[in-house]
Amino acid sequence: MADEKADKVDGEELERFLRNVPHPVLLGVFGENCPPCQEMGEEIARRALPEGMAFAGVTLGNGPEDSEIADLLALEEFPTVIAFCRGEEVGRTSEPSELDALLDGLRRCGGKEG
Repeated sequence: MADEKADKVDGEELERFLRNVPHPVLLGVFGENCPPCQEMGEEIARRALPEGMAFAGVTLGNGPEDSEIADLLALEEFPTVIAFCRGEEVGRTSEPSELDALLDGLRRCGGKEG
């Protein structure tokens, strides 16, 4: 995973992206200064994502737009990885051991083996 910082997005922008993206999306939601989040990011980086599938990572802090995104995604803990197929959530996990099952679900959604 790259350590690049992207521009901040708000909940509306994120929702629009997830609703309109034409391919499966794996969304990683991480907290600032979160060792389990670092571990989850490393686990995702070790896996070959299905061809045609996008990964998006969001790091949340304490700002108002961060709270908006946390509410939109109904987050209960960090890290949380959520799978979206055609704009609909099809699964989520906070456990690295469950990533393969999440990716398998996205492969069935339309991603190809990579």
